[in-house]
Amino acid sequence: MPKTPAPLIFTRSIAAPAAQVYQAFTTAHGFREWLVKMAEAGTEHLNYLFLLWEDSFAIAGRFEDLQENARVVLAWRGPKDPRESRVTVTLVEKDGQTELTLEHDGLGSGGDWEDIRADVQARWEKGLDNLKDVLETGMDRRIYQRPMMGILIGQFITPEVAEKRGLPIRYGHQIAGVLPEMGAGRAGLQKDDIILSLDGIPLKDWGSLDQAIRPHLAGEDLAVEYLRGEQVHTVKFQLGSKAKPVIPLTAQALSEAMAGIYSNANAKIQEALEGATDVQLEHRPASQEWNVKEALAHLILADRDMLTWASSLVLGKEVAAYNSQAHSRLKGLVRRYPAAPALMNQLEFVQDETTVFLADLPAEFIERKASYTRVAAEYMEGTPYHYKDHLEQIEKNLAAARNLN
Repeated sequence: MPKTPAPLIFTRSIAAPAAQVYQAFTTAHGFREWLVKMAEAGTEHLNYLFLLWEDSFAIAGRFEDLQENARVVLAWRGPKDPRESRVTVTLVEKDGQTELTLEHDGLGSGGDWEDIRADVQARWEKGLDNLKDVLETGMDRRIYQRPMMGILIGQFITPEVAEKRGLPIRYGHQIAGVLPEMGAGRAGLQKDDIILSLDGIPLKDWGSLDQAIRPHLAGEDLAVEYLRGEQVHTVKFQLGSKAKPVIPLTAQALSEAMAGIYSNANAKIQEALEGATDVQLEHRPASQEWNVKEALAHLILADRDMLTWASSLVLGKEVAAYNSQAHSRLKGLVRRYPAAPALMNQLEFVQDETTVFLADLPAEFIERKASYTRVAAEYMEGTPYHYKDHLEQIEKNLAAARNLN
């Protein structure tokens, strides 16, 4: 009889309660916070599980045995697996430390199984290292160790675009700008340069960009070939990483920080709106672009959606309900509040709701560092950029409307 292959066994010692580790293996948001891009998980009735990684690898399975905060058994089947395998996670908590043992059994040997086993082993090693970091510090390696060139994504050049513009190339990526403190900016790349290849891989679409960047780690060098004007240049520079945010330690501190961010943003919006007429506020630069009132409505709706998402995460049932760009929602809000001062009042109302909500975050949620860090970082990093983008849009719209008079 053929010898049964040994199971893959992994161990980690994690400075977090077993309840948090158990949640990481039994909830959709738990899996998303350390392992995958998307997850669907049900443990109450159907016991289903679906996991999708960023590289489009996916598994389908189910929960076969659950012993709260102690044991999880999963059925597992990848897209090329000849049969199901089984994952058993055992948790033992002592003195605030959880000893995790993960055993992946039932993977075959020989033929296609060799590649499957190697891939599964790499995914668990990488994932469990990230699980430890996420639960202990709140910092997701997939975000804060992801290699970054320091460019703003612009337009992919197709042969049709190249011919229309008379470019001496057939493909590439025209960058919308650079972050001066990161590798591309330090190497001299500029806005509108067209990157032709990265490490010899031609840039023709999103897939080729991902193919070129994915094998690298932050701190490694990247060879870049780019077009400026009619001349092709080559340069090497070091890939950077996203700066880790400074996360307030308490709910009250987070609330106060957000109150300051909102106050600063509102002052700039009010300054931009000063003296604008209703006609100017309703000027639409192009048929598919928002006017100023619609931009204000979008900010209101986006903050409402953000509050829905954050509160659902606190409850442990994450809901992503971002549809603040829906024209019908913008139209309805502007119809209900047709004057800019009324829209600004509504914006301030949802901001006040947010700061009260953040100040009242439960202590047990703050202790869930993975989830709390996601909420705090999304508010403190995402909000200023979002408001800045739409403030620029408002200023541009009003300048165009005033030039018409």
